[in-house]
Amino acid sequence: MQMEELQMKKILSTLLFICLLMNQSFGQGNNVLFGIRNYSQHFEFVKIDCDSNTLTVLNYLPNYTYSGFYSSTYDSQMHKYYLCSGQKMQVINAVTGQLDTTFNITAIHPYFFTHITFNMADGFIYGIKLNYATSDQVMCKFDLISGALTDLFPINPKVGIGKGCKSGFDPYLGEYY
Repeated sequence: MQMEELQMKKILSTLLFICLLMNQSFGQGNNVLFGIRNYSQHFEFVKIDCDSNTLTVLNYLPNYTYSGFYSSTYDSQMHKYYLCSGQKMQVINAVTGQLDTTFNITAIHPYFFTHITFNMADGFIYGIKLNYATSDQVMCKFDLISGALTDLFPINPKVGIGKGCKSGFDPYLGEYY
C-alpha cells in the first residue's frame, strides 16, 4: 500500500508540474518557479521552491479567467511576473503576490499580443502580435515604462504557435526563440 501511495504522489506532482509549465516562468538562477495554478476552478499565483519541494500561494486571483491568448514571463532582477492575456498586460510583484500595474493594449484589436518573453538586457518584453482571423504575425516589443507596443517587423513565413508554447530571448544575440 505504501508503494502505491508513493507512486500516486509522484503522478500528482508530475501533473501539477506539467500544468504549471503551461502557465509559468522560472526565476532564473534560484530554482524557483512562479505560475498561475487552477485549483478547483480558483486561480492562484503560486511559487514553487524546487530545492525544498514546497508550494506557496502568494495571492488568490478572483478576477482571473483563462484565455487561449495567455502568455507570461519573469524579470528575476525586479521580481516581476508579467501576465499577458491578449490585450491586457498585468504586472504581479513576485515577492508579495500583489498586482502592481495593468496595461490595457486594446488599441491592437483585432490582434492579440502573445508568447511574450522578458529581455533583461534592454528591459523590454518581446512577443508576437497575432491576428487569429488572418494569421498575420508581427514581432513586437512592449515598453514597461510607457506601456507602448511597437511593431518591429512582420513574420514571414508564419511561425507555428499555440497554447502552452513558451518563448525565450537571447540577450547577447538578440534572438527570439
